[in-house]
Amino acid sequence: MNRNVKKALDLATMGSSILWPSLEGVTDLMKFSIPKMKCGGCADSVTAALRGLDATAPIEIDLEKKEVEFGGNVPQDRVLSALAAAGFPAANVQ
Repeated sequence: MNRNVKKALDLATMGSSILWPSLEGVTDLMKFSIPKMKCGGCADSVTAALRGLDATAPIEIDLEKKEVEFGGNVPQDRVLSALAAAGFPAANVQ
């Protein structure tokens, strides 16, 4: 068993965020509500979908609020399509 594998923490019960990498200093953020995102596994799937669009973009997931902030240089419609294709339909949050 490989004990060096990193896993995202499921911190929904604590109301904490999962960060990949920091959003500090990012000005062009898109924020989405993802009602079907309920656990760390869901957060991993959402992250993988977003990484497929921009592998280095900052991502912040708030499981308690079921929201994600994405700092990628990708059109919003492509982000929404990628999330829906991953099984997590999303809506833009103003």
